[in-house]
Amino acid sequence: MAGNASDIEVHFNPNADETPVEVTLRRRSSENSRSKTRTLCPKLFERASGSWWNPKFDSSIIEEQFQYNSFSQIRRRFRYALCYILAACVVWLIYLPVQTTYTVSRQGDELCFEDGSRATWIMFELAVACLLVLCIILLVFTVSHHYKSHFQKISGVLCLSLCGLTLLTFASHSSSSNSYPMSSVATFAVCIETILMMYTMFPMPYLYTVIPMLMFSVAYELLYFLYVDPANANRSITGEVFTKLCLHICVHLMGTHVFFMSQVRSRNTFMKIGQAVSARHQHQSEKQLKETTIHSLMPDSIAQKLLDEKGERNDGIFRPFYMDLMEDVSILFADIAGFTRMSANKSADTLVGLLNNLFGRFDILCLDHNCEKICTLGDCYYCVSGCPEPRPDHAECCVDMGLSMIEAIKDFCQDTGEKVNMRVGVHTGKVLCGIIGKSRYKFDVWSNDVTMANKMEASGIPGKVHVSAVTAEFLGDKYIMEESRQDRQTVFLGKLSIL
Repeated sequence: MAGNASDIEVHFNPNADETPVEVTLRRRSSENSRSKTRTLCPKLFERASGSWWNPKFDSSIIEEQFQYNSFSQIRRRFRYALCYILAACVVWLIYLPVQTTYTVSRQGDELCFEDGSRATWIMFELAVACLLVLCIILLVFTVSHHYKSHFQKISGVLCLSLCGLTLLTFASHSSSSNSYPMSSVATFAVCIETILMMYTMFPMPYLYTVIPMLMFSVAYELLYFLYVDPANANRSITGEVFTKLCLHICVHLMGTHVFFMSQVRSRNTFMKIGQAVSARHQHQSEKQLKETTIHSLMPDSIAQKLLDEKGERNDGIFRPFYMDLMEDVSILFADIAGFTRMSANKSADTLVGLLNNLFGRFDILCLDHNCEKICTLGDCYYCVSGCPEPRPDHAECCVDMGLSMIEAIKDFCQDTGEKVNMRVGVHTGKVLCGIIGKSRYKFDVWSNDVTMANKMEASGIPGKVHVSAVTAEFLGDKYIMEESRQDRQTVFLGKLSIL
């Protein structure tokens, strides 16, 4: 088959039974041409769309978020433009009656004004007054919540009004009168100010800005030469027209540059702030996850010490070693009776799932009975009460925990159809508790009394809690006790007695 190498794509399909290779023929010339076209226009900012004349993000979600967050800045910039126009209108309304030059002729003892000069002056004053009133109305409207949904339309109305009133004063000027209220330099300055204001302060898309401004430049020059300065018709004006044309082009280029640079800066700033906020949120999530994990592995008081240590600088080889001697601590060991038979005909995944189900129930019971889980050793569950926070009812908490574990495994058997039971041993004594490890921390307890609690579980009877004589002294007569036949120093607990 004839074809270019660039038109052939080879995909490996690992799910295929016979042929592990798929060969796909595609015409990618159009895609390549589109990608080349896109690369010819450099991206103005990160995640920019392909349209250079309408700067926006390539994601509608990001663009909507940018417009939402930048609206206050857009409204503030538009208010600045309105305030500037208001100030200019007030200055003109004060300046024109005082400084406008009238053409007068003395007839006897009276002064007479030319009709053309009076009409031009009145029209100019009316245009400025109308613009002043419009700006006041729009400035008040920017406070309303309706401005957010119509700010581009309002900007367009002000743009057309400003350009139209400026050109209307030219058209109303009488060609027979040489007393236009503004000089040629002043009129050109007003034109330049209007153009730059539209590019920099009005929140409108680029096309809706550049096209009206180009038309405004052309109309301004035509009306100026036809009405304001008709004497140019009798002489060569090629040099002046070329000069003003160059000036207009420069002004539009400056406005375009400021427009795009403003968009680029604001959107780059938005992306950087967004990335910073995202990084901070991710950091907070990771920090919260770390704290949650540490709190799940050890008591809250020990975990808080460890977290506080992380924020401090430690120049030593070893971290501070936390170890406390606790008295009157009850230790509980519980082992699943019948676990070997249950695991004989099950896969590893199934067995782990069953243990997770059962130990999850025990974790809830630990919280309910104020016990601190130490660890799980295969099918053995190991917890304490009265450590690291001392409590007077530590023995009752461990015994209640053991009795609840026996009831919980019965519910487990009913839910899963298994036939297992629990052997529980409880002993009370002294322990050393603390954190071991430098990077992978673990809260643990050590003492001969811990070993004794383990022996209590090993010599226990399924379905009962085997407690030592020391633990029985802390319980009093709140439980039904049965002396052990093997060791008179231990007793078995069945269930709570009704007192």
